[in-house]
Amino acid sequence: MANGFRVIPDTLRQIAATTFNNTFQPVGIPLIYPSPLVKFVNNTSVLVTISWDGVNMHDVLPATTFSIYDFCSDAGSTAGFYCAQGTQFYVNAAAGTGSLYIVVFYSSEQ
Repeated sequence: MANGFRVIPDTLRQIAATTFNNTFQPVGIPLIYPSPLVKFVNNTSVLVTISWDGVNMHDVLPATTFSIYDFCSDAGSTAGFYCAQGTQFYVNAAAGTGSLYIVVFYSSEQ
């Protein structure tokens, strides 16, 4: 590990609030890599419920807010918690305007 670890942004995940229908809907593709940082940005006009399994409610985001999960902020290396590879995120809300975004970063040894 001569140069340490680098942070790499994953592809932005997005869903339009006009498609919300009060059921859990997947947002983008499942995580390709274990991810130490995940940010949910609710740039919609409605309250959105977040699920990490498509069945249970895990978080709530009021309209025009965001939430950051920084699992490894104090780990200093590959130690720490990660959001598991293969995790599929879901949202549940009434139809509205705007979009919900999921920003994901993963790390790679240089």
